Amino acid sequence: MEDDRARLIVIVAGYTNEMNRFIESNPGLKSRFTKTIHFPDYTPQEMREIFESLVRENQLNAPHELFEVSQKDFAALSNKPNPGNARDVRSYFEKTLEKQALRVMADEVIEPGELENLVVADLPVVAP
Repeated sequence: MEDDRARLIVIVAGYTNEMNRFIESNPGLKSRFTKTIHFPDYTPQEMREIFESLVRENQLNAPHELFEVSQKDFAALSNKPNPGNARDVRSYFEKTLEKQALRVMADEVIEPGELENLVVADLPVVAP
């Protein structure tokens, strides 16, 4: 790093407490990583917007109520230690698709357009 310091940028990212422990673990790291940028966690509303964009990008239809319920779920997720933010939203979306697939398969007859529609029952259960 020292020989090419004018041409080299190293970025490390992670949770605040864990990153502080990492930087403090070696005296040489603190002198080399001198700039810190803190990005605030997404709000439940912002997480809902990310979820809505995933639904749209995947050309799915969903009632407004589904997004209202998801925002409440994102509020619960935000209160957990070390929330994953966008990663949590992506996981939530993927679990929604899994539940939708199970719901559709349970009918044994897949109606046209059924795979494009999400319902509130497709949302994963989020523990408070």
